[in-house]
Amino acid sequence: MAAALAGNAQAAQRVMRARPGFVAVGRGMSVCHACGALAPSKRGSCEVCAQPIGSSLEAVPARSDDLAFAQIRTQITCRQCGGVFPIDEPELEESVTCPRCNTIQAFDNEAWSEAFAHAHLVADVHGPRGEEFRRRLGARDPFPAIGSTTAIGDLQLSGMSIEGGVMKTRNLRASVAPGQPLCTKCGSPREPLELAGLRGAPELQMRCVGCGDTARYTIPSAARGLCPGLVGFVSEALRVDRPEARLDQTSAGMVVALKCPSCGGGLNVTPGSHVAVCGFCKTEARIASRTLLALKSIDAAPIAWWALFRGDAPGRNRLFDDERDSARELGLNLPAGRGGGHEAQLLALMTMAEAPGGSKAVSRAVSEKVKDIEDDQSPWEVRKEWAIQLALPMLMLVLVSPLFFRQFLNWSVGAPSVAPSIAHAYDTLGNPVSQEIAGAGVPVVIALERNGEIRPVCDDGFGIEEANVACRQMGFQGARSYSTVNGWMNDFWLDDVVCQGSELRLDDCAHEGWGDHNCSSGETQAVSCIGAATEPVFEGPSDAVAAGPSGMPLPPEQNVTGTPLTILLMHDGVLRPVCDDGFGIEEANVACRQLGHHGAAAFSTVNGSTSEFWLDDIDCTGTELRLDDCRHPPWGQHNCSSSETQAVTCF
Repeated sequence: MAAALAGNAQAAQRVMRARPGFVAVGRGMSVCHACGALAPSKRGSCEVCAQPIGSSLEAVPARSDDLAFAQIRTQITCRQCGGVFPIDEPELEESVTCPRCNTIQAFDNEAWSEAFAHAHLVADVHGPRGEEFRRRLGARDPFPAIGSTTAIGDLQLSGMSIEGGVMKTRNLRASVAPGQPLCTKCGSPREPLELAGLRGAPELQMRCVGCGDTARYTIPSAARGLCPGLVGFVSEALRVDRPEARLDQTSAGMVVALKCPSCGGGLNVTPGSHVAVCGFCKTEARIASRTLLALKSIDAAPIAWWALFRGDAPGRNRLFDDERDSARELGLNLPAGRGGGHEAQLLALMTMAEAPGGSKAVSRAVSEKVKDIEDDQSPWEVRKEWAIQLALPMLMLVLVSPLFFRQFLNWSVGAPSVAPSIAHAYDTLGNPVSQEIAGAGVPVVIALERNGEIRPVCDDGFGIEEANVACRQMGFQGARSYSTVNGWMNDFWLDDVVCQGSELRLDDCAHEGWGDHNCSSGETQAVSCIGAATEPVFEGPSDAVAAGPSGMPLPPEQNVTGTPLTILLMHDGVLRPVCDDGFGIEEANVACRQLGHHGAAAFSTVNGSTSEFWLDDIDCTGTELRLDDCRHPPWGQHNCSSSETQAVTCF
């Protein structure tokens, strides 16, 4: 008995003696001791790493500074194959590569901005410094389940955006949990160094409060303006105090091994891991995400990384504004100030009433306070308020009525809508086609967007005049030809279109009326356009298009492996080939990846159709995403003829 009591006392003493950086539970935020994410009170295992949470009495102490960590796991849905793949670091280069189909696709960085704003709010409200704020919010907490049944606040973005003629994907999912980065050696919390100089620094330095182990992480320059409070990231893929592992490739560009950067020995890679330890010299090598992609070693599950924020999240102020909006829902027009008077008392009563266990007595007190405020208003103020409330709707009715009448009149006579349609280039399966492809003479379906809905045009009565108008509406000089194709739907916007040839849009021409037709999918109208767009269709980095022996761009379904493809680069709205001077397997690998393939099996020189080239004397290392990322003379500077046109055979 005495031995048992002594054992219990020793165990209790061990529990009460927290490890460095931790405090007793109840004095801080409980976290998973495996991954550092918030440990919900009603879960027995971690929602992030699936490890048992257990009954640990250690917690991360409340912060005295204005810093907050957010653990982030991100996934992107490929717009080409529909596959979902993880992103183990903030990819801010405005392009992502799908590991399943090898498609390089433009990505809208605004999606990252929204994801970081969401992460900042989650970390601010449910982090170690947000307890008082959560108590103030009560039922208005946007993440009420975090901390009890879950640790995660999800954000799902989807859709596309068009910028400079380039269609960019926004298919991003971010799963965010509050927490604290932990040391991989001793498990103690890791904290940033040099707090005073965090913002604007090129690197984020972290130190374990237990064993003193330090690490440095680069901060991408593109991250600076994405989120006001963003300080930096803690991600193994961004760690700069470890040398980067080297890829060993064959002459054909095939990846055969991963080598230690110190001794050249082979490295064993765990799927999804960004760290490999050399079995010979014990060097810890960093494995970049692009290397895992080349090795096809991307794990199906996303790996968590951390973002560090400073200051209040922008969403916090909006939540405070919601308090005032709730008061206005009771019929009050309260002043904007937060101090004293009826407003402060009323907001306090409302918070108490909406909190769990709020009583009827508090609700009655709210009603009495509303009555007090109304009694304080003079008859003149009451009449003025009624006059304003009545005058504003009447004014809006007077202003808007002519627009509605004009819209109805145009609709009744079959005239164009007040809001003109927007023309897009689509393929026969209903997928958008880029401007550079559409402007190179490839047949594309005319897809008109009206009231947010996209439908094709029927071929009844369609001729070269209508084709010219359609191509100009899409931003080109005119039409080379027109044809009928099998489309993807039986609903059309326009039928029996008759144009003079000088119109700016198809809806300026005579037609049967919007949506009035007698057509089927086999009567879908397509056009082949010529001439550069009125403005450059591509700004910034180049895009690559595959061409055949004639030098004409190939449709996407003919951009295949195993056959020589001429490389055409789009720059300033013009497609031109690449010269073969200095071109080798490294350049060929980059070109094939830019065309959407895995790598290059061979490269060759062909007789092209033009003596005008965009790039010459290209020198790549083999890791670049685009040919224009490599070293080269200025755009358009070359000494080549058409017989020096470069082609590649991809795999």
